[in-house]
Amino acid sequence: MDEPETCLITVAKMPTRKTAKRRLASKFGDHHAYTIARAMLMDTLDRLSRIPRTRKILLYAPAEARSTAEAILLELDEAGRMWSTTAACTTGEDLLSR
Repeated sequence: MDEPETCLITVAKMPTRKTAKRRLASKFGDHHAYTIARAMLMDTLDRLSRIPRTRKILLYAPAEARSTAEAILLELDEAGRMWSTTAACTTGEDLLSR
């Protein structure tokens, strides 16, 4: 197998039932907002997975969402498209304090 020519790093906040798509959740409920957020992330990663000869890394937050990130990537890996994962190093309450 040839070495990848490029590296694609995708940064994503892992969806959770309590934090995903808050405006949708207020109207449709946490479960539906989570389902939509997860599907959107899966679609994005699936499309990016099809880029040939590219090392793919998912940089996710929060660090506690490792099992969610791995479960999502496991679904993609069943199709033979491999990703690496790493947790984003985050501190502070918001982007301005990081």
